[in-house]
Amino acid sequence: MKISSKFLAVSRSRENRMLFGNAASLYLLQGISYIFPLITIPYLVRVLGTDMFGLIAFAGSLLAYFQMIVDYGFNLSATREVSISRNNRDGISHLFFSVLAVKSFLAVGCAVILAGLVCTIPRFHVNMYLYLWLYAGVAGSILFPVWLFQGMEQMGYIAIFNLLSKIMIMGLYFLVIKKPSDFMWYAYLNSIGTCVIGSISLIVAIRTFKISIVVPSIGSCKKCLKDGFQIFISQISVSLFTNSNTFILGIFANNKIVGMYAVAEKIVRALISMTGPVGSAIYPRTSIMFTTSQAQAIRFLKKIFVAGSVIFGTLCFLLFFFSNSIVLAVTGERSNEISFLVRVMSFLPLTVFWDNIYGTQIMLNVNMQRQFMRIIVAGGILSACLLFSLVPIFSAAGSAMSFVISQFTILVCMVVAVKKARIRLVS
Repeated sequence: MKISSKFLAVSRSRENRMLFGNAASLYLLQGISYIFPLITIPYLVRVLGTDMFGLIAFAGSLLAYFQMIVDYGFNLSATREVSISRNNRDGISHLFFSVLAVKSFLAVGCAVILAGLVCTIPRFHVNMYLYLWLYAGVAGSILFPVWLFQGMEQMGYIAIFNLLSKIMIMGLYFLVIKKPSDFMWYAYLNSIGTCVIGSISLIVAIRTFKISIVVPSIGSCKKCLKDGFQIFISQISVSLFTNSNTFILGIFANNKIVGMYAVAEKIVRALISMTGPVGSAIYPRTSIMFTTSQAQAIRFLKKIFVAGSVIFGTLCFLLFFFSNSIVLAVTGERSNEISFLVRVMSFLPLTVFWDNIYGTQIMLNVNMQRQFMRIIVAGGILSACLLFSLVPIFSAAGSAMSFVISQFTILVCMVVAVKKARIRLVS
């Protein structure tokens, strides 16, 4: 009994170290995605001007739709499959190439759609090379199998590769972007960087996990599409109250207003991004826990919920009360308009963290995928209605209010659904 207890203690210690290591690596990846832009925003806004920065933000919001289609929910569906079947090397190899094949097929379809848009719509045609170069980054992201590393709970060296890549890109920003007409270099550098890090990570994945080169069958590709469909639909709906805020604002407002909103949203998303590594790191673990003991999984999530609520709640209060100073530090100048937008969205990081616990960690692991999808879809429809109602009247403030109302509504619906399933996270 003593030997058994000691073995279990050592095993749990190793699992905790692995969980902490993966969370730290994911924080590094997310931090690179959001903190680095905050370092470059002051420079880009001053050199390019708010108008050109708004153009880049609008173009990025359009390309985000294509990125979402290419990702197709594999960051959750494929991650779950890998975490459950991680000891089946042959199965992992088939899954790996099936996902790559599906992503490649979706990328080709998106490329055709984008080509149609830039050739037929004047607003897109004027800056067609910006959109096409940014899309090269979307296509290049196929090579970066983050879902595989998350499922295997091994993210360390990929985070390092990504860090080095972004540092190099950031350095090149300061070297080559000197005036408003240099805005295309933003697209060049980001897309080339994505393709490089994707190529490196693909090679590392194949060697590290001993992936055998196989030709995916049509059946396995169909299964990948089927497994990720509900998550994909939910993510489309999520985009209606995240990415669509900038895109729809750009339809009704000029580039300068879009630029101000983009700065405020990037500040808030820097904190929201901190919730992502927590969810991504614990998702493989909770997936396994729910298959063995729901009670154990809930106990584990209760600890995460309490600790996360304290941390993110504190950060949200700081963001609200020090918005003026934060905006000054980020943009290099005071802006009451941007500070107001930051305050309106300041508590989103906490609600997003709660959404992840109730939705991703619980609902997706207890066969409540349909309810999860319905809630997200309903939230997306609500957001679209709010955007088209509020943005024409309140401009950027309307976009921010839509984001907050939709996110809070989704949270309430998820809490109610989990309670109806007799799962109590908070007593």
